[in-house]
Amino acid sequence: GLEDNPKITRIEFPVASLWVGPLRIWNNNNVKQIDFPSVRHILRSSVILDGGLKIWNEVSLQKVTFPNLETIDGPIFIQGTEDLTEVNFPTLTEIGELDLKWNFGMQSFEIPSVRSVDGRFTGRFTVAKNPKLVSVDLASAQLITSDIAVYDNPILQDMRLPDLTRLDLNQ
Repeated sequence: GLEDNPKITRIEFPVASLWVGPLRIWNNNNVKQIDFPSVRHILRSSVILDGGLKIWNEVSLQKVTFPNLETIDGPIFIQGTEDLTEVNFPTLTEIGELDLKWNFGMQSFEIPSVRSVDGRFTGRFTVAKNPKLVSVDLASAQLITSDIAVYDNPILQDMRLPDLTRLDLNQ
């Protein structure tokens, strides 16, 4: 992962199309932008049995962009950001878990193309303690196989899952 690098201001991997194992970005206090324009898949490692996108304690982060990402075999954790206002996953269709917590500047979160949140391994769909969050939109989600916990988002007005046809907590 990319951890504890206080001088980095931007993280960009312009050519990488595949990431195997967890993509962890933690405690890089001055990162303002994360951009992976060519990554299409983030896969779980068969060696360490871990995967996903984990962004934690990036206090200066303003923008996260994965314009071509289609699948994440594991979770999306975005936790502990102060200035994050833009999160862009326009082509993402499958994730293993969603965990949005303690994002003090985030006003909206959208994954317009996601069809499934398959939390069989980890079991979380959490949106919590985001004081400025107004809307969460997973407009194409049809299946969620994880526990849902949405709490302590004092101005959350719109939690959109209009295409959800199956919520299966017994997986």
